[in-house]
Amino acid sequence: MISSTAAVASLAMLALAAMLVLPDGAGEPAPVPGAEGTTHLVAADGSGEHLTINEALAAAGEGDSILIAPGTYEEAIVIETDITLAGTGTRPRETVIVVPADAPEPLADVQPLHASIHGFEAPARPPVGVQLLDTDAALRNLQIEGRDEGVAVLVRGGAPVFEDVIIRHAGERDTNRVLAGSVFIDGASEPTFQGGQLWHRMQVDEASQVTMDETLLQWAKLVVQGGSHIDIEDGSSFGADYQPITVVEEGTATIARTRFMEGGVDVLGSADGAGSAQISESQFASAPGNAVRVEGGASATLWDNDFTGNHRAVTVIGSAAEVRDSTFLDNRTSLEISGSGGEYRQNEISGGVTGIELKDGGDAFIAGNTVDDARSRGIVIGAGTSPTVEGNRFCGSMVNVLLEEGAAPVFGENEV
Repeated sequence: MISSTAAVASLAMLALAAMLVLPDGAGEPAPVPGAEGTTHLVAADGSGEHLTINEALAAAGEGDSILIAPGTYEEAIVIETDITLAGTGTRPRETVIVVPADAPEPLADVQPLHASIHGFEAPARPPVGVQLLDTDAALRNLQIEGRDEGVAVLVRGGAPVFEDVIIRHAGERDTNRVLAGSVFIDGASEPTFQGGQLWHRMQVDEASQVTMDETLLQWAKLVVQGGSHIDIEDGSSFGADYQPITVVEEGTATIARTRFMEGGVDVLGSADGAGSAQISESQFASAPGNAVRVEGGASATLWDNDFTGNHRAVTVIGSAAEVRDSTFLDNRTSLEISGSGGEYRQNEISGGVTGIELKDGGDAFIAGNTVDDARSRGIVIGAGTSPTVEGNRFCGSMVNVLLEEGAAPVFGENEV
């Protein structure tokens, strides 16, 4: 066995205050973990064994490693063996795979995003740059750039690992201009993303299981559907006036210790099934719409989260949700519950315009919350609602409790 070394740069997570800035990355090249078999060297300047990645792939077998020197490689590749591809620079952006305009293997079955996502439409047969087909390959310390009307990376089967890999489009920053997307995952795949960055559109379909650890979603649109599941831990997500993560059509999500800036999570129901999510120990700030929206028969459980400066922190419409032990600060509306039940317990709500608003029916359980200093109303109990309200503290708002005509609440002991 020939041992090899490759650079694996650890990308520092982007601070919430930063906007649209790629981490510089730094450090010395480190060994490729778990590399076995023969090592193949690729260098566009002729200093390696191969000039292109495809040449190295043709020569490589199971367990081999392909080390790629810094440079730009404009080629479409297909990986069907368990190999390692690793850039040898000190950071991912030094070794770039660019999807060519004439990328082969167009896909007829890449579908547009879910119809509830406004402004996105995929072309009928987008070109694909990097295909991983039924493989447990490892990609490390690379940047993969797709085209606006194509798919940068397709994962179909297997359990590949992406470590410190940036996947993005070379075109406009505005996600609505990306017609197909960066990553398309289906075929009951089980990929893992460790570190790195995912830009623009990502779709998870067909009972796939995706794990993300310390990954940055930058101006991203991630849709989980078709009975798939995504597990996100210790990540960051930077959005805009759309939700970076949508869970729908029997998709599920577990999100923990993740930071959201100017966006959040949609958990939706549709004719093809409802999504569900568990969100904990995460931070949501400055969403111009909903930080978390649960709608259309979907379900969600949220605990130990922080919501600051959002237009609407948590909105529940015709769905079931549990929101507990969370902190809400200066949101225009902290909890908006419309035609829904569920439990909302032990939350600390301060500032903003409205603390809790109940409307359009429903029998939510509101217990043990503290609502202080809303500029307008602490809690609004609207017509047709029949919540149970007990053990709460409403204090310091312009109107602490507003009971509309036609409401039928059940009041326990509350401090007003």
